[in-house]
Amino acid sequence: MAILNNPEDFISGENVTAAKLNNLVDGATFLGGAGEATDGSTLEVNDGVGGDGSLRVKDLGITTAKLADGAVSEQKIADSAVTSGKIADGAIIASKIAPSAASAIMPPGGLIPYAGATVPSGWLLCDGGTIGDASSGAGSESADYETLFDLIKTLYGNAGTEVFADGDTVSLPDLRGRVVAGLGGSLIDVSAVVNGATNASTNVALDGNEGTLLAGMTVTGSGIGAGVTIITVTDQQNIILSSAVTLADDTALTFVEGVGSIGGAKEHTLLETELPAHDHFTLNNNAGNTGNPVDATNSASFSTSFGGDSTYQMQAPTADPVANIGLSSETGGGLAHNNVQPTIILNYIIKY
Repeated sequence: MAILNNPEDFISGENVTAAKLNNLVDGATFLGGAGEATDGSTLEVNDGVGGDGSLRVKDLGITTAKLADGAVSEQKIADSAVTSGKIADGAIIASKIAPSAASAIMPPGGLIPYAGATVPSGWLLCDGGTIGDASSGAGSESADYETLFDLIKTLYGNAGTEVFADGDTVSLPDLRGRVVAGLGGSLIDVSAVVNGATNASTNVALDGNEGTLLAGMTVTGSGIGAGVTIITVTDQQNIILSSAVTLADDTALTFVEGVGSIGGAKEHTLLETELPAHDHFTLNNNAGNTGNPVDATNSASFSTSFGGDSTYQMQAPTADPVANIGLSSETGGGLAHNNVQPTIILNYIIKY
């Protein structure tokens, strides 16, 4: 039962104004048992300890069925007003989450390893496939891909000039058989010099490369502006840059890894220059006269006759032999060795 603490007088024929109604409601109190709902579901009387007799919404009094779509806007909810304890299990489903809210948790371009074989909704497989608008002819087509499209179009071998609305396509990063390393620290860097001057061109010829050039590398050197990267490696002596440059012949350039750079190898064959410095020793043997004598008459061929597993004897022209020198038999297969660390294979997926 409601008690009107602010009575209002109404004269016959008088209009009921909003001010009078608000005055009645603002001063009304309600009677009922403490915490007892007045309508059996949503409202209860605040007449417990410290209560003022007003109505309040009881816990769980407003369900999703009681709210019209769009009735509660972001501006109507105070910061931290809705805690996890106030949300029923399963009450918030994916279709109720705005794209902007989902992006705050995992933005487009976010990438994670994924244990499943089937890509979940909202994600794409990082397999180097193409994406584009619904009529682009890309391997994956959707109007929802535009944000990711614009994010990666200057990377991963894409030219940077693609336009989503024009039906262009771009390639996704290809992480098949690769691990991911953080950008920076010059994990991959290459030096080279310009082979022939260029005039406002994106095509650059190179010479004297030290290292392997890779698409996505950032380029520095005299005449190179900020943020210039390799778009395409035609071969190790010819590259296409993301911006036109004017360079003098023999200009020294440095290429360092950028987002989307690739490097490393699953297998590697050692070069002689990669072996640790070491010595081979021979054993002196003063006994016996074995092997092929090396003396004044054939010493000229001494340095060129070593080979295979032949043994050679050193001696003075008229003296007994003083040493035997031999080469060990050849061993080793010269094959590449495995560079792969202990590994588990998962899919990498990217958010669009």
